[in-house]
Amino acid sequence: MIKLKPALSMAGIINNLNEMATKFNKYIYLVLVVLGVIYLVEKSIGQALIYLGIALAFDPFNPDQKWNDRPSWQKILLLVHLAIVIGLVFIEIFNLLT
Repeated sequence: MIKLKPALSMAGIINNLNEMATKFNKYIYLVLVVLGVIYLVEKSIGQALIYLGIALAFDPFNPDQKWNDRPSWQKILLLVHLAIVIGLVFIEIFNLLT
């Protein structure tokens, strides 16, 4: 007798996509941070701001882990990254005003 696989539900498809996306988060994060640093070295603040800001959307650690459950070094790394992006925003704003 032939056994048919049950049709995937929408929740199953979304779950599979989420698992696949979290596997690539750290690589996407790393590529975006490297691009941001390259643009910082080239003194292109606007481009660096874009790449470093987008990199924050890709959590390189376990995205299912709550903020309070994360190790301190992960919190510090993400907060320093955020502070750099905010600093670049202020630099870009003051460059536009002058």
